Amino acid sequence: MKNKKMLNIMKYTIKSLLIGVTVFSLIIVIISLNTDRVQERNLFGNRFFVVLSDSMVPIFETGDLIIAKEVETDTLQEGDIITFHFTNGEVVTHKIYDITTIDDKRAFITKGDNNEEIDEQYIFADQVIGKYSMKIPKLGLIIDFFKSTIGFIIFIAIPLFIVIVLNLIKIVRLVKTMRKEKLAERIELNEQLEAERERYRQMEQELQSLKAKIESGNSGESVVI
Repeated sequence: MKNKKMLNIMKYTIKSLLIGVTVFSLIIVIISLNTDRVQERNLFGNRFFVVLSDSMVPIFETGDLIIAKEVETDTLQEGDIITFHFTNGEVVTHKIYDITTIDDKRAFITKGDNNEEIDEQYIFADQVIGKYSMKIPKLGLIIDFFKSTIGFIIFIAIPLFIVIVLNLIKIVRLVKTMRKEKLAERIELNEQLEAERERYRQMEQELQSLKAKIESGNSGESVVI
């Protein structure tokens, strides 16, 4: 009984760990699908980016995961932190240092808090991806690891293999149980048939005995002429 209880605890623990790893992996997958440079892809208006430099220390640093939320550029002010792309496609998250107008278009002058110089390019509305909303420290490192071969093996392949093995074991046990039940049904059916045969044999013996008594009684009668 004690061993069975320990086995149930182990099963529950393994299942809980698998569920936890699966949920965590799912979250990482969802975030990973949105940590790219495709501007149209977002999650409920949020974009995720892994910080690759320390230009905005101490607000965030290399390895952090930052979230940029879609924003109306007309509402942006000096001091806001925005994620944008330069004309060469490079994605950057820096603070608005100043706002000016160029050719009747609103232009942002940006600068990293940890940089001495402002950025070389003006940033226009169509280059803004979103406004910085929050960071998750060092989660970017986990995402990068998750995207690696080793990370895939640890977070996807191994849990998937364990789930498959556990399900195969469950299927094998189910098949064995079904076979045992069928065998038990056959044994029970055979026992019922044997009981019926025995009952018929007894009935046949009783009929034979009754027939013998009748014949014996008939042979003992006298005939009067």
